[in-house]
Amino acid sequence: MNNEVRNFVWYCVHSMCFMQMILFIFHRIVYSLKYRYKKPTAQYPVNVRKVWEKIGIKENKGAVTQYEQRSIKSRKLKLAYGFFEYEEVPDWLHTFNDPEQCMSLHRWGWLVYDDIGTEEGIALMRSWIGVMSPIPKGIPGTSYTTGERIVNALLFCAKRNIIIPTDVHDALVIMTFHLARNIEYHGVRGTGNHVVNNARALFFAGQEFKIKELSMLALTVLKDALPWLITKDGFLREESSHYHLLFTRWIVEIYELAKNTEHKEIEAYLRPWVKKLAERCLFFMVCNEQSGEWQIPLIGDVSPDCTPQWLIQYLLSLSSFSVMKGAHTKNKMQAFPESGWFRFELCRLIIFWHIPQGNMIHRATHGHADVCSFVLFSNGVPILVDLGRPTYKTDDALYEHSGSARAHNSIIVDGFDPFLYDRAQKFPEFYQKRNSKVYWQEDGGSLHFSIEHVGFHRIINDVVDHTRHFYIRDGFLEIHDEFRGNHSHRVETFFHEAPGSEIRLTVNSQLSTIQQVEDYISPQYGATLPSSTLIVRSDVRFPTTICYRLEV
Repeated sequence: MNNEVRNFVWYCVHSMCFMQMILFIFHRIVYSLKYRYKKPTAQYPVNVRKVWEKIGIKENKGAVTQYEQRSIKSRKLKLAYGFFEYEEVPDWLHTFNDPEQCMSLHRWGWLVYDDIGTEEGIALMRSWIGVMSPIPKGIPGTSYTTGERIVNALLFCAKRNIIIPTDVHDALVIMTFHLARNIEYHGVRGTGNHVVNNARALFFAGQEFKIKELSMLALTVLKDALPWLITKDGFLREESSHYHLLFTRWIVEIYELAKNTEHKEIEAYLRPWVKKLAERCLFFMVCNEQSGEWQIPLIGDVSPDCTPQWLIQYLLSLSSFSVMKGAHTKNKMQAFPESGWFRFELCRLIIFWHIPQGNMIHRATHGHADVCSFVLFSNGVPILVDLGRPTYKTDDALYEHSGSARAHNSIIVDGFDPFLYDRAQKFPEFYQKRNSKVYWQEDGGSLHFSIEHVGFHRIINDVVDHTRHFYIRDGFLEIHDEFRGNHSHRVETFFHEAPGSEIRLTVNSQLSTIQQVEDYISPQYGATLPSSTLIVRSDVRFPTTICYRLEV
């Protein structure tokens, strides 16, 4: 039993919440059974199901052609990280330790991300279909992987202006109808960006194969999902900067295809969404004044689908993304409290905050425990960063660690994060205590930014209130952690330096110690770089205020 589970049990006992705990566990079991045994189409919203039923899809796996396994030029295929090397013919049944590596092989992303010739690309697709069949079992046949496979094949052929061979065409059609039967709906709280990725594949296939019913199904899914997947401010609700750009890519690709194929209804519907999503991409963009390259703060998960740098360059290449091609308009404070995103610029400093909102507790998230954290740039060069998540393997210790406050420029009390990081929703809302308040005041050449929350109320034997104050001036940053309570506690604060950066840190408390440890950052999925972390430990009695001064 880990520390959080033990505390939860004691919390329920001490707070007379035992019955609420039983009800929560009961609802969790019912929810799990409901979505485990229902057919995927039974989980579709009513309007989506009506359109799907009109298509008249029947279970039909189609005839699977056995293709001759001809020798293909020996090479390597780009995966989520690293490459899959082969000689003559790839081993499509190869097993990987990381499921993301397996999925990336079967999503055919290497058709788009690698420089593969036309004949070789067609031969690889035929080889895969011959071994795996259009609808394989297991990971290769999951909806997201199938949708990516369809789109990457069509993007590959469109870029080279080639006609899709009949056999590959037929296999892709079979994949598409299989996807139409398995759109990834799991209720509003459990459904995430995957449904839009599914709709993207349905629309690409519908337009390419002249099956208008598939395009209509895609439009219906988009009309259903976008209003609740995107916040009123225009951010993907899943609390990740990289996933926001990836999601924007999908919407822009659908929009541009609609324009090119004269699908006026989807073009008109997506136009305002494209504008708003692209503008919020600009919110994340930072120009490195040394290299001149664009970058983003890597807040939340980084998708295995593509690297941040590839994604930025790809978006810049799209004609509908002209909003990012102009100079960034400097704005001292850009605040979107309802979405939890904040950006402040002062002279050479740029600082980002992400504050998870209480109404954003859902399973489909790529956010981390970063309520009191921040990311800092100076002259566009990263100074203090999130460590990043290098793996989605839940049995890897780095998976849990990388989502916790310890992996962010944040703070913990007695081993507890400010907000409980609970992607799996194992804990009820009454325990999570995710209420927070944010306020700020600009004064000429400075900013006072404060985050007040009650996340530490879940700690037994004390009622701990915490407010983190940021005082920003050119060249330095002060952080004051103000605690209100009645007992002694251990406070640990973390500052994660980007590779090559160095800060000067001083603390006002004589009861505090500063330790520098070797650490890592993950700039993309599956990759790590050496870095260092400063850990400040303070054994203090509340109420108290601990002050940190950072000079950049």
